[in-house]
Amino acid sequence: MWILKGSFLGLWIFAFGTLVFLYLTLSRFGGPNRAIGRSVLAAYTTWNPLWWAALAISIVAGCLITRSWRGKGWFWIALMATFLFPAGLLVLILAFTIRGSYMH
Repeated sequence: MWILKGSFLGLWIFAFGTLVFLYLTLSRFGGPNRAIGRSVLAAYTTWNPLWWAALAISIVAGCLITRSWRGKGWFWIALMATFLFPAGLLVLILAFTIRGSYMH
């Protein structure tokens, strides 16, 4: 059970880390009315080997944290509730990407 909880904690850390990374990286490119292309998002995420390495490191770190500290039930409930935010953003980005590819 600690492996499952650790993987979930690692994915949570990775998801919020990706959001912070993208915000800090892409906010340098312009003002509030600036569009970012799909290829730029892909270049910073799925095409980047360091992003995949960060995923593996986050899952291992989550498993190590969970192995040494089990956490209370309320902690895991709060983690599940806050994981809905990055998951919702991912679904939104994927929906716009798929819809954009059909528009051409």
